[in-house]
Amino acid sequence: MFAGVFRMHLKCPECDLPYFPEPGYYLGAIYFSYALSLLVGAPVAVGLLMAGVAYWPCIAATGGVFALLWLPIYQYSRVLWLHFDNALTG
Repeated sequence: MFAGVFRMHLKCPECDLPYFPEPGYYLGAIYFSYALSLLVGAPVAVGLLMAGVAYWPCIAATGGVFALLWLPIYQYSRVLWLHFDNALTG
């Protein structure tokens, strides 16, 4: 699906499915990005708080995790959105 770190192919090389059917198509991927961020960040924050780490270092550590994982979250949210839309519309 991805031709590089930030670049996507125009269509699927296997099935010829267009990856950009209309402008703003991936706007819905934001919601998948929120969900993935919550699935990653919440366990880190809760684990650190339960271990007795102070509030601000916990926020900084969780932000560091997000800084390291923003690219995979960005890419997977687009993949999930494409699969979700394809499952609904066929």
